[in-house]
Amino acid sequence: DLSGVDLEDRSGDLLMCNFDLATRWPSRLPAGFDPALIMGYGRDPGLGVRALHQGGIDGRGVGIAVIDQTLLVDHAEYKDRLRLYEEIHCYHKRATLHGAAVASIAAGKSVGVAPAAGLYFIGETSGDYLGTSEFEQDFLYLARAIERLLKVNKRLAEGEKIRVIAIAQGWGEGSQGSDEATRAVDRARREGVFVV
Repeated sequence: DLSGVDLEDRSGDLLMCNFDLATRWPSRLPAGFDPALIMGYGRDPGLGVRALHQGGIDGRGVGIAVIDQTLLVDHAEYKDRLRLYEEIHCYHKRATLHGAAVASIAAGKSVGVAPAAGLYFIGETSGDYLGTSEFEQDFLYLARAIERLLKVNKRLAEGEKIRVIAIAQGWGEGSQGSDEATRAVDRARREGVFVV
């Protein structure tokens, strides 16, 4: 609640702050600072994507799969299009910000690149903590998540097939499980699924 704060000379600070629809603003704001306009920019995926949506290119008939951290499954951006949510080796017991952000960018109804696409999501952690704060990566779990999505894809009707798997991490040759992850990606590509 900022309704009692004098912000008229604080435009620089306001341009660096976070706010949402619940923010209560004072009656006088700096000239040119328009919270609704800024929120609108934040919802626009950019790159001319809105024009594609208006032309009917909105992900309809396409499945997008995401492999990321534990997901908040009832988020308003994507809950109506979430077709599958499973977890494979997740050390996060609660939903994380990253998974929700990636799912929203991919298929969110107001911010997504493909707002009409079906969303398939596997929560996965590529590794383990070794009893301390040290994290040891193991991409075998990622390979299993990809293989699971390919298995699901075989059962889907033609207008629901997963066409893209988005993975917000990378691995290098020699990393534990990297050979398995690379083979799983190669298999997905052979089956006509684009992996990014």
